[in-house]
Amino acid sequence: MPNEILQNPIQERNLRFLGERNGWRWRISVGLLFILAYVVAARVSYATVDWVHRDNIVWLPAGLCTPFLTIWGRALWPAVFLGSVIEKLLFQSEINVTGVLINASGNAIEALFSTSILRWLRFDFRLNRLRDVLITLGIVCVGSGVISVSFGMVRRVLSEPDLQSVLRAATTWWLGNSSAALLLTPFLLTWSQRPATRRSTRTLVEAAAVGVAGVGIALFSVVWAANSTPLREHVVVLLLPVLIVSVIKFGRHGATGVMLLVGITTVVAATDGWGAFRGMPFPSRLWFVWLLLLEGMLTSLCLAAVLVERDNALKSLSRSEDRFRKLFEDTSDAVIIVDFAGRSHPNRSAGRLFGDDLPFVEGGDSVLLEFPPEGGRRDCSLLTVDGGVIQADVTLNRIRTEEGPLLQLVIRDVSERRKAEAALLHAKQEAEAVARAKDELLSVASHELRTPLSGIIGLSELSEAQAESVESAATARLIGAAGQRMLGLVNNILLLAEIEAGNLRPSSQPVDVRDILASIARKSKSAADAKRLGISVQLPATPVAAISDPELLSALLERVVGNAVKFTDHGSVTLEAHTEEHSVVITVADTGCGIPAEIRGRLFRTFVQGDMSRGRRHEGAGLGLAVAARLARLLAAHIELGDPAIPGTGTVVRILLPACDNPDLAVRRATL
Repeated sequence: MPNEILQNPIQERNLRFLGERNGWRWRISVGLLFILAYVVAARVSYATVDWVHRDNIVWLPAGLCTPFLTIWGRALWPAVFLGSVIEKLLFQSEINVTGVLINASGNAIEALFSTSILRWLRFDFRLNRLRDVLITLGIVCVGSGVISVSFGMVRRVLSEPDLQSVLRAATTWWLGNSSAALLLTPFLLTWSQRPATRRSTRTLVEAAAVGVAGVGIALFSVVWAANSTPLREHVVVLLLPVLIVSVIKFGRHGATGVMLLVGITTVVAATDGWGAFRGMPFPSRLWFVWLLLLEGMLTSLCLAAVLVERDNALKSLSRSEDRFRKLFEDTSDAVIIVDFAGRSHPNRSAGRLFGDDLPFVEGGDSVLLEFPPEGGRRDCSLLTVDGGVIQADVTLNRIRTEEGPLLQLVIRDVSERRKAEAALLHAKQEAEAVARAKDELLSVASHELRTPLSGIIGLSELSEAQAESVESAATARLIGAAGQRMLGLVNNILLLAEIEAGNLRPSSQPVDVRDILASIARKSKSAADAKRLGISVQLPATPVAAISDPELLSALLERVVGNAVKFTDHGSVTLEAHTEEHSVVITVADTGCGIPAEIRGRLFRTFVQGDMSRGRRHEGAGLGLAVAARLARLLAAHIELGDPAIPGTGTVVRILLPACDNPDLAVRRATL
């Protein structure tokens, strides 16, 4: 089954009685029904034949093929071919096999051509749009008719090679085919869908009355008004009232239904020679019928399409208006429109707050006086209709329309938000005051904390030196080590507090980082020797000058190097420094346990360690790298984790400092 049929909503109803759409039974059933309809239509058409010239008023099968393939699918084209062959075998006494095959091929190609062109033009066979009406009538009258005539004339030339006779036959053949297409194609396309009008008794009576009126006017025009030339040649003028009524009342179903009855009446009258057709030459009868059907179908279907498009536009406009009205009325903000006459149009929210008038600010003036002529946004205290006061965020917009300028006031009640903001600001101020008091306390208490610890460490060293036994020396050494850890933690906490309090003011000066790294290596050597670690400094012979604060940079490097020594059990710690473009890069690399990938992104946060479990091997509070990161920000530096030389082993910390443009200044300063 072709895709266009599966996408056609009408087939859900039309094909229900035929069972499975994609099976061979479906194809055979629909094909046989069409062949039967084709043969019956051909038999009826033979009643209109002029046997002298072998032409007929209307060839009804030409009006069946295009709507059949359009509605049921192009895959059923063999039924068109077989219907044409069977019709010729049944109703023609002299059978020319070649002529029959040519004629059948022409009918099939005509239907396929028309259906394919309509589908390519994105044609909607509901005929609700004016373009679809014009496309349909143009294709079935011109394109498909020309194809059918071309194949038919090939057969005629084979038996009767007279050029004048062939041209006359081509014209009459085209008129007969086009008349059938005008009569049946719009009717079948339209009536393949269920009419929108309900089938009540009154509706049926009205439809019957319109149909009888159409038939009566057609008979009057071609029989009783035979001597009136305008009436005889333009019957559609008298049919216009009936067509207009049918279109307005029943839409395109009524228009095509009335035109079917009128067309059948006219074809019968033209065939039997009634009234105006008495004595009229056969070609003139063909032109009359074709012109009547063309004018009638074109007039009625175009009128129906225009009315449908107008109704759709009105419905779309109504839906759009309803949508925007709901947006205006149901919005939670108060919206007031002031028209060019000075009248106010509030929505529901504005009506509840301010009534039907413009709101007034606290003090008595209209809110409009708070804005410049071009509008803007203001925070205002507005009086409500019940005498209350609200804090409002008010926006005034000036809108230009064809009728004149409009003012739009959008008022949002922010009273609760202002209260929440005030409470939040008060809480923030209190928290900042508490934080400042804490930082000031820690800063002031630094001397009181460091002095006792320094005394404990000094006494432990003295006790270790004067110890009389190994056990006493070990005890004194443990006391000193505990004091050193405590002093390091206190120093980190106090330094972090000073940074948070903003008491540290770094000084920027040229610094040769080689001297600082050498000093850090000497300070860390004792701790590295205690763990049997090697500590090396790899520095270039030329100065490595950076812009930084020597004391704060030393504090930063002490914590990074100390962290590397603490978390390295075997191997060594290496310190390097070099210049890259406009930066000085200091690298601290160790051969320790490394850092798991899942915590690399948060390692420089406060109180974060690689191993946070209770049974961890290395002690510490997780402040060393956090303090180093804060110091790096103070120094306009950048600290990051690099990739170790061997993946999964050790840690690499890179510190990037602004480079000094004149290294000689750093050298002289370092050697003073």
